Amino acid sequence: MLFKRYSSPFTLLDCMILSGGFSSFISSFVAAVRDEENEKTAWEYYLHKVYSGSFNDFMDSMKNESAHKTMEKGVIEATVKNSMNILNNFNPN
Repeated sequence: MLFKRYSSPFTLLDCMILSGGFSSFISSFVAAVRDEENEKTAWEYYLHKVYSGSFNDFMDSMKNESAHKTMEKGVIEATVKNSMNILNNFNPN
């Protein structure tokens, strides 16, 4: 991932290690890559599945939807019980 963005990542990494910021650099770098991948995936979905509104409207609706979406305790318990039932009844033969 570093070679994709930096021509000489070894110099950058050496500087980060010497300055004591290696851990925070890696954390922020991974977060930035994850955010870019999420936005790229959202863009591809928008292009192929959303037929009205702008991309910004779509992203705002996704943020609002995920902020309000919480699973109820009963749903989580039922899902776990169902998964355990599947595992308990698994027969590798």
